[in-house]
Order: sequence, then C-alpha cells, then structure tokens
Amino acid sequence: TDMCRVRCTFPYDKPATLKKVLELSGAMDEVSREVAECRQTCYSDLPLRPLSDAPYLAGMLEYLQYCQYMVGQYQHSANSCYSYYLLDSRNEMINDNLGVYREIDEIDIQPRKDIAGFLDNYRRDLALLKKGGKLPTIQKGFISERNYYAAKDIISSQECTLISNLIQEYGIENDGYDKFKHKGSSPFTESEKFHGLDLDAIFELLEDDQIEISVVQLFLDAINAAKDHVESNFKLMRPLYFDYVHLVQRAAIPGAERGEYSHPIHGDNCLLRTSDKSCTKEEPAYTHRDWSALLYISSPKKGGEFVIVDDEFTELASVFPDCGTVVGFTGGTYHGVKSIEKGKRVAIGLWFTHSIDHAMDMESYQRRIESVALQAETPAFREEL
Repeated sequence: TDMCRVRCTFPYDKPATLKKVLELSGAMDEVSREVAECRQTCYSDLPLRPLSDAPYLAGMLEYLQYCQYMVGQYQHSANSCYSYYLLDSRNEMINDNLGVYREIDEIDIQPRKDIAGFLDNYRRDLALLKKGGKLPTIQKGFISERNYYAAKDIISSQECTLISNLIQEYGIENDGYDKFKHKGSSPFTESEKFHGLDLDAIFELLEDDQIEISVVQLFLDAINAAKDHVESNFKLMRPLYFDYVHLVQRAAIPGAERGEYSHPIHGDNCLLRTSDKSCTKEEPAYTHRDWSALLYISSPKKGGEFVIVDDEFTELASVFPDCGTVVGFTGGTYHGVKSIEKGKRVAIGLWFTHSIDHAMDMESYQRRIESVALQAETPAFREEL
C-alpha cells in the first residue's frame, strides 16, 4: 500500500507543499481531498476480512503464525497472531491461539511493525477524509468494495410504491420480535415504531384474498433481482440461497428523544461484544448467514442512513435509503442504521446462505402463487361451461 499511497501524489508538482497541506488542521482543500480519496482505494485491494473468492491480508498472517509456531518461533508467532486479530478479530482459531499466548509470561505480544504501520496509515488517511466531511457514498449509481457494495435503481418508483403499500396496510407491530409485541416502540429504540412482514405473512395475505397475485410476484421478482446483484457483484462461485426475507418499516415517533442509531452496529452472523468490539460466530447468532442485502423501498424525510463501519466502529461508507437502492455485504460486516429523525423508512431485509440445509424453499412459494392463480381462474371456467 505504501507505493499506492505515494502514487496518489504524483499528479501534483510540489510534494513538499502538498505534505504541508495534508498536515494542516481544519477543512481540506480540493487537492488534499483528492489525495485522501485516492489513498482509500489503496486498501480495497487488501480486504481486512476473508471472502470466499479472494486472497486477503489476514490470511497471509494465518499461515505465517502457524509456520512460526511449528519451527519454535513462539514470540514471532504470537506477534503475527495478534496482527491477524487487529485485521479480523472474529476468527475463532486466532482468538484461541491468542488466549494461549497470553498465558505465557515470557511472551510480550506486540503487532508486527509492518501491520501496525499499515493500520496507522489506513486510519490516518480515513481520518483525513472524514475531516473533509467525505465518506464513500453512491456515485454514478454504484459503489463497491471487497466486502460491501451498493447500486441504485434496481426497481422502479412504481414498484416501490406497490411494495410500500403492503407494509403500510398490513405491517405487524414488532414482527419477528415476539417479546416486544406490545412494547409500543421499536425493539431497538424508544424513538421509533417498527412493523414487519415476512414472506409467509405476505403469502397468507395472498391466500386470504387480501392482496393481488401481481403484487406478490412483483415482490418475488424484486428480491430475486437483489440476490442476483449479490451473486454477480461478489462473483460467487457457490450456490446462494435465501435464508430469510423481511419487509420492514421504521417510523420516527414525533417528539421522542433520539439516540445515534435506529439499529445499533452489529454483524448478521455473529455476536458483537461491546467490551472489545469483537464478534464471534456462536449461538444464538445465525452463523450460517454468509451474505446480506437491503433493498430500499422508501426513505424518511430525515435520517435513516445505512452505515458500514470497521472493527473500531469508524464509518467507512454511508448510503441513503432511496427507492430502488440495494446494499450487499458479507454476513460479518459491521453495519447499522442511523436514527430516523422524521418520516418512515421501508426496506426489504435479505439474508443469504451457502448452506442448503438452511435454504428457504422458494419453489414452494411459486407453487402457492400458481395454486392461487388456478383457484381464481376456475370459477370463470365453470361459468363458460
């Protein structure tokens, strides 16, 4: 990354002058902003967390710490192990190894100098970018990193309206959170109301003749389009299956005192510990959820941004929930939703798995549509007879 960061200054003739500009406090000028934005791209080629189809920096340290251990270089192995932990604190094996090394008095665990320098540069460049009020957002319809991406306009405004009407008319209060059924506010914050509909509830409405087949088919087409985006963008080589689908609405309660988040920072397939910001794959977390996506249906008048953060909870990207925008990310990516200050935010939450054992039977839903369609056609057919 060092050479990449240096190349970001090549378009400018006076590096010494540029350095002074970069070190100044306060708002950045256009030159320093461009350099900071360029430098952020230097880290996307070295993702900090494992992906199924790409090498990653932490993986190199995994092999290194093992080899060092096998040849008796325990101090070096401990340092490599800790360096891995700084890049990806959720690896159970690395956490176990660190626990062993911490019990050995003769070992003084320190990060490798190259990894410490890498992280220092990363945080310094990100802080410089944030100082200018600039975080990665959707531009020209698309943003992409190794563990998350966003794209615009995968469904139309008319389709958004039809889907939004479902939750407006039939949404179930605190759906999916039974112990909060009669709370009167969202399970996550006292300043909002939460309503939801899962796929089974939507099909029950269909089979009770409360909604049209066309709306349900539209909903299925929309979530399949989002799934296709995830598979295509991340170039997944293994089959991807739906694990759970949830249409949800978060609505601001006027006059309520608001915190920072509508939905606090979390990972979708691990348990986040606020004490050390680690996230471990263990029950009751849905550890089989490999990928996630959000398809936005309508945006609030103020607030409700989706945010991606790193292991230190520093914001890496922010996405406003416009109709038709989809965000995809790995199941272990730390993310959250900013507080909704005014209005309502409607989205379809999508969780995916590579495990066939946890896959939803999507064909059964299609058969239920065909069954309803057949029943609707039968009376007219008999009248003709």
